Amino acid sequence: MFSRSGADQSMGSSVMSAIVGFLAQKMMGGGDTGSMLSGITSGGNSSGAGVRIGSSLSGLGGLNKDHELVRHVQQNTGMQDPEEARQYTQHGVDMLGI
Repeated sequence: MFSRSGADQSMGSSVMSAIVGFLAQKMMGGGDTGSMLSGITSGGNSSGAGVRIGSSLSGLGGLNKDHELVRHVQQNTGMQDPEEARQYTQHGVDMLGI
């Protein structure tokens, strides 16, 4: 879904950013996200961030348009259609492979 056109890629980047931001807020309680994000990029082996993300995303299969994460993505990307936001969010979660 994210690679069909330049617009899709741009939206895909926005969606992934919104997902990571949402997870960072949830896991860090609104605190410093820098260390968590560096843990993600390094594989999460030093801080355990990869494990925490896995825990946060487990059970997110089959997101619905009323899910808190979907609403967060919709608000942060400016999408008007909740179903489109749901589809992009589900695809983003699936891409994370967790």
